[in-house]
Amino acid sequence: DRFLSMAEARSVVPVMTNMQFDEIDTDGDSLIDRDELDEIIDSNTGCFGTGKAFGPGSLLENAGDLFVFALALCGAPLAALAQNLTQVYQDARAYDAQYAAARYALQAGLEKLPQGRALVLPTLNLSASVVQTYLDSEFKGPTTQPAGQRDYRTDGYTFTLTQPLYRPQNLAQYNQGELQARQAESVFGQATQDLIVRVAVAYFEMLGAQDSLRLVRGQKAAIAEQLAQAKRNFEVGTATITDTHEAQARYDLSQAQEISALNDVEARRRALQQVTGKVYETLKPLRSDIKLSPPNPNNMQAWVDLAEKQSYPVLVQQLSAEIAQQEARRNRAAHYPTLDAVATYGQGFQ
Repeated sequence: DRFLSMAEARSVVPVMTNMQFDEIDTDGDSLIDRDELDEIIDSNTGCFGTGKAFGPGSLLENAGDLFVFALALCGAPLAALAQNLTQVYQDARAYDAQYAAARYALQAGLEKLPQGRALVLPTLNLSASVVQTYLDSEFKGPTTQPAGQRDYRTDGYTFTLTQPLYRPQNLAQYNQGELQARQAESVFGQATQDLIVRVAVAYFEMLGAQDSLRLVRGQKAAIAEQLAQAKRNFEVGTATITDTHEAQARYDLSQAQEISALNDVEARRRALQQVTGKVYETLKPLRSDIKLSPPNPNNMQAWVDLAEKQSYPVLVQQLSAEIAQQEARRNRAAHYPTLDAVATYGQGFQ
């Protein structure tokens, strides 16, 4: 997967320690990638065992060639694997349950429009009939009618075309269907914005947690140097045992802070996974040269006025009020007379 875990690193370099692994793993994600290797290699001279950084006693003497070779076996550069915010958002659109529910609710809401339109359109009905008649006649007394039996069948069909001319109840329901379709679109738009916010928050919280972990590890490295110096000073007699213990306490505290930061990174990673359904080991950070443009217009009241007119929650509530008004009109119109234009054509056969 183009990453090396601690176990995989030790399978390549059995002598690697946890501290050496952490020194290479600068982003604190418990995985070593090509960029981290390039960084530690570029800080020295040479590569593949040709520079002084690969001299006797150097970590790179054991790890350099083998790590680069192992990563080369993984294929494409790791930069292509880091997910940016747009890619993560697309994953969330395909996975998030709240967004999927809103999408299906939109489809159901849009069906209100053709259902309401059907109430004001003409309708055509076809009816057919088949009548089989059996007649058995018998006369008593003087009559000229002969007795006997008759058996005959009558067939027929009728076309009826009806066009509503005045049906206020149907018209109110048609208007209500239009409003319900618009309301469904507004609800879906709000769900889309909510998804964008949730993805962005989870994305940048994970990046922030990784930055915090790098900071804690940098502080830990500095404190480790102070601890080593305090121990050396104690050995030569220029420092007391109290100084050493204080340095050790600071180092232990930095280790606890590192564990806390690691837990925070994992928690943020799982929070992002809940939205997207995927675990991201690497996310693309913001560019260092990014420039954020100020809002236009740069006036808070202008944005408040715009939100009062166009924000999805406001539109949803306005449409709810209009739908309720149409419902009242529809119920009131149930007592009104109706007028239809009806055309009928039929034939009968015997």
